[in-house]
Amino acid sequence: MVYIAVAQRTEWRVLVFAAAFAVFEWLRGHVFSGLPWNLPGYAWAAGEPISQSAAWFGIYGLTFLTFFILSAPAVAISRRLISRRLMPVIAGMGILLFLVLIGLMRLGQATTDEHPNMRFRLVHSSITQAEKWGPDGPELTRERYLELTRQPGLDQVTHVLWPEGALPTFMLVDGETLRMIGETLNRGQVLLSGINRRAGDGDEISYHNSMAVMRFAENGVPRVDALYDKVRLVPFGEYVPLAGLISAIGFEEFARLQFTPGPSPAVLNLAGAPPVMPLICYEAIFPAFVRSAPERPGWLYNLSNDAWFGDTSGPWQHLNQTRYRAIETGLPILRVASRGYSGAIDPYGRMPLQIAPNLEGAYDTGLPLALDPPLYSRLGDLPFWVLCLSILALLTAQRFRFIRKQKFSQP
Repeated sequence: MVYIAVAQRTEWRVLVFAAAFAVFEWLRGHVFSGLPWNLPGYAWAAGEPISQSAAWFGIYGLTFLTFFILSAPAVAISRRLISRRLMPVIAGMGILLFLVLIGLMRLGQATTDEHPNMRFRLVHSSITQAEKWGPDGPELTRERYLELTRQPGLDQVTHVLWPEGALPTFMLVDGETLRMIGETLNRGQVLLSGINRRAGDGDEISYHNSMAVMRFAENGVPRVDALYDKVRLVPFGEYVPLAGLISAIGFEEFARLQFTPGPSPAVLNLAGAPPVMPLICYEAIFPAFVRSAPERPGWLYNLSNDAWFGDTSGPWQHLNQTRYRAIETGLPILRVASRGYSGAIDPYGRMPLQIAPNLEGAYDTGLPLALDPPLYSRLGDLPFWVLCLSILALLTAQRFRFIRKQKFSQP
């Protein structure tokens, strides 16, 4: 409707198309909790030259440019715009060339430096959902993660990373599991693990999808240094929208079991490493969520359970979107996703370490240094909105001038 109301039969109507659809994509990512999955801007692989523009424009700005670049050739086949119909095509090709050039320049200046005296062990398992939640799931899963964690080189590791909901138990109150982890890790080593957490008692029990930061003393007694409860829950997967209304009309069973969201994004202090912002599962696909941290962290940790996707393109799509958060923020990301893609992501979205979903093992890596905050990290979607609204306003004004001129020129 916006396109029909605003656009004229000029060669620049493609701008209205690109701006209107980019705004609708922004709304898709924000309205009713938002689901910005696979935005058009993600068509450009993260870490490649064109993706570097997200450091200035963000994924929504790149989505607008993608709409314009890919739709501009359609104007060239118009029969009514013979003289000027190639102008948007030339402009689109020029923008594409510009994005490639500035991306190449940015990558050409990239460094590969890492923090000294830090070694992170990414524990990557290919356990299926059927195995994890089967009759022997808790014991099988625990043994698998402990076995992978014990692989050679553990003495050189400072931090061990496990994925989202690593074990199908309430780990913090599972004394046997904590004892076995304490026997595995050395004194002072830090474990960052996704956990299922139960809080409260009686009628006030709540369940959380959380991440715990734990250290173990020589006697194996755990010390919980920090906890983070996932804030952005998956609709119909971790909570039921309008649960109160659904219960009120007699479908209480559908709304009974669900996670409780955490209060806000958090930056957690770690022993022996820079402060970290946890991104549990699909929290990593929300650009604004990553920018909403109370302070700028030193790195991001994306822990996920991508086994839910099965043998689909979902794990690859999830990885690509996560890598854009590194470009937008200038922060490195370490990622551990069971039956997904794990690895290390530098602030340019490149992956010096990438672990495929079907692999299993313990992979040691350093932590890339962060960059200074790029433009998008400081301004967010403000440039995107200024650009889109300016285009719509200017072409709307031109449309009304055209209508008025036509009206007064009639006899």
